[in-house]
Amino acid sequence: MSVHKAEFFEQATEHLLKTLNLQEGLGQLLSYLSTVMPCQEIRLATYFMQEQGSANNLHLRASLTGTSTYYGPLLSKARLDEMISLKNHGGELIRDPHHPLVIFCRTCSTNVHPPMPLPWYDIVLWDKSRPIGECRFSGPFSPEELTLLDALRPVLCIAVSNYQKCQELENNLKDAQRENQRLKRSLHTSQARDILQDQLGLQQVIERTGLVAMHDIPVLVTGETGSGKELIARMIHEQSPRHDGPFIALNCGAIPSALIDSELFGHRKGSFTGAMRDHKGYFERADGGTLFLDEVGELPMDMQARLLRVLQEQEIVPVGASRPIRINTRIVAATNQDLTAMIEEGKFRADLYFRLNGAHIALPPLRERLDDLPVIVHHLLEKLCRDFKIPSMHLADGEMEKLYAHSWPGNIRELQNVLMEAMAISPDHDHMRLSCDFAAGPTTQRHAALRKTEPVRTPRSMRSSDVMAEHYRNVMESCNWKIKGPNGAAAVLGLHPSTLRFRLRKLGLLDGK
Repeated sequence: MSVHKAEFFEQATEHLLKTLNLQEGLGQLLSYLSTVMPCQEIRLATYFMQEQGSANNLHLRASLTGTSTYYGPLLSKARLDEMISLKNHGGELIRDPHHPLVIFCRTCSTNVHPPMPLPWYDIVLWDKSRPIGECRFSGPFSPEELTLLDALRPVLCIAVSNYQKCQELENNLKDAQRENQRLKRSLHTSQARDILQDQLGLQQVIERTGLVAMHDIPVLVTGETGSGKELIARMIHEQSPRHDGPFIALNCGAIPSALIDSELFGHRKGSFTGAMRDHKGYFERADGGTLFLDEVGELPMDMQARLLRVLQEQEIVPVGASRPIRINTRIVAATNQDLTAMIEEGKFRADLYFRLNGAHIALPPLRERLDDLPVIVHHLLEKLCRDFKIPSMHLADGEMEKLYAHSWPGNIRELQNVLMEAMAISPDHDHMRLSCDFAAGPTTQRHAALRKTEPVRTPRSMRSSDVMAEHYRNVMESCNWKIKGPNGAAAVLGLHPSTLRFRLRKLGLLDGK
């Protein structure tokens, strides 16, 4: 069928570019070409170039039966050099089944994507001096039809260039969304951090955290699950000279072993199938700030060796890169395991342990500081009020006794879940009751007197100091304002009498008593 070149160019351009979906546009282009020439199939390969002289190979396939996408192996440098030599030439008509390009394309073939039938007309696509892809047309074309296909080269270049830029924009948008989520989590963390600062049982930990934060050394935080290790890590970061830099948290136990190198150290485009762009690893993203390695005991032994080298040399080598990158990252590691026991069992490297343990902060479990329960409950209920837009929440009479009696294996995280469930199942938020499934552990003798105190009332306007003062007042009244002795308030609270006097004066409870 004879067609005028100008009309052909206009119609082909309209079919290819009338949609932003390149795969769909390629199918529409084939539908048009098949009406004016014997075009059976189109393969469009987009290349994401690498500094090392290779390219990731994504194919878009359009046939008379439909469209699809698939990945091919990396192009060889020889093929790229050949493409460069053809830059100022027209397309290449390929009939020989032993042609190097035909042999290469066979390696990309699968049962779903069989080799494209010969002959081919191959057009190399350029964006200035950079090859960005190839378009191959299958069919017994005449010289006039090949001239028409050559006229499509600039349109195809625009389509592929736009496609690649859209991919980059989509990836940048995903990165921005992830960063937005991280900032939201950071805001919630700053609110939760107040819980730690108001807990009397953590005062020594808080003081030690402040001292350690000022020195740029690695820190190892140990404690049971749910005890607040990440909050301590964030406090270290925010009180350190690096507070303006990023804080990046990584759960070492949540990364598949095959992806650990890529996630920690990053990768370059084309370093493996599916690596469509450069990816910064956690170390590079935390450059100038703090990297929090949670559950560091979950790292496999081979990764422990690579992590040790990074800590020693302060440089990383992304997957697919040929040169190391200098980094300036502070490491705060955390674990709920006994690393010294793991060293004896051969499951953790001793040299890595000593490298991470520049300073050690141990978080006591909640069951060892039950005096802080009123403050913690107050903060958590306040947070629930904010999150669910509820004016106030009160525990019903007798419910605080159950909290004191529980052993709290899940620590504060478990307490938060218990209170959230109570909120969900209680029709009256002023008299919330715990779930019937809440299994309280044995009551401790030390807190027998605390169970007689009034339930915790937590209106949103109530401050933490008010909750603490009410708690101490109830304990003092139950002990007839006796501080010292076996039945005194100091013994009930597990405090030294002079410490209790100091706190009572600070809260304004000791004057006149």
